[in-house]
Amino acid sequence: MRRGGQEITLQIQVLDTPGYPHSKLSMEHVKREVKKALAHHFGQEGLHLALLVQRADVPFFGQEASHPVQLIQELLGDSWKNHTAVLFTHSEKIEEAGISEDEYLHEASDTLLTLLNSIQQRYAFLHETGNSCNEQRIKILERIIEFIKENHYQVLSFT
Repeated sequence: MRRGGQEITLQIQVLDTPGYPHSKLSMEHVKREVKKALAHHFGQEGLHLALLVQRADVPFFGQEASHPVQLIQELLGDSWKNHTAVLFTHSEKIEEAGISEDEYLHEASDTLLTLLNSIQQRYAFLHETGNSCNEQRIKILERIIEFIKENHYQVLSFT
């Protein structure tokens, strides 16, 4: 990746968690396992950012939408708002329906708008068609770097 005329290497660790409530696991089991995994993967160096992955073509409202947010709040503690962003996937689907990203956000549910306001509008849209995969990856990584920089590179510790 090039930044400021120089090539940089960015190390990213990903912890993919079970979707709750979509898995057959209980909330307590998911919470316990994710806590262990956070301590194992991010205990020493800390966590800069948690990405809540949400399909743009699936409505975000009601009790089902609150479960992942509640899980992030409980796992990350009081500073969850400073360390969370939303990644909207399948955003090409909303464009195919003739809806721009701005229109999507303008028409979003109160639940989603409240979440985005809570996390200081930290979000990115992932288009799975059109641009090359590498262009999309660089665009998302640049947004992630922006979010981390806005947060003054603070990390959450899990030790």
